[in-house]
Amino acid sequence: GQNNTMLIEVTATGCNAASDGWELRLYNFILQAVRPKITRIDIAKDFFQGEYTPEQAKSDRLAGKFTNHHMMPDGESVGTDWESNNGKGKTYYVGSRESSKYVRVYEKGKQLGDKESQWVRFEIEFKAKDIVIPFEVLTVPGEYFGGAYPVCAQFQKKAKRIEAVKKNLELT
Repeated sequence: GQNNTMLIEVTATGCNAASDGWELRLYNFILQAVRPKITRIDIAKDFFQGEYTPEQAKSDRLAGKFTNHHMMPDGESVGTDWESNNGKGKTYYVGSRESSKYVRVYEKGKQLGDKESQWVRFEIEFKAKDIVIPFEVLTVPGEYFGGAYPVCAQFQKKAKRIEAVKKNLELT
């Protein structure tokens, strides 16, 4: 890589194809690496029977359940199903693509072509912008999902929060 670095990218296809225990093996590998850093990780929870929906995510955001630090993040409804119910699916985004956390709640089954599917995926994208993503996220991702927003705690018994790094500005 650049400057004697290494990039490891594990796609969804790679996760599905990997042998059981890959997360712990990757975690142990990273612990032995020189200057390791996770720059991005996506953690998702699937609701196969539609127990949570894009409409619920929108309602929860407006009710303040995605609010951390007294600031409600932006929300965006995407997809033709919001108005025409044509079976192509709905997506609800919470946050900003530029921030360290970005949420997608979308109808995964419809994305894959099943117009009758109730499968919804709630996905959180963590980026190392103003946070340090702990390596432990590989071994207990559900706990970090549960700690991401107040709404997520209902889906996970144990929750861990990734706190923002305070940046110091030196004025001279």
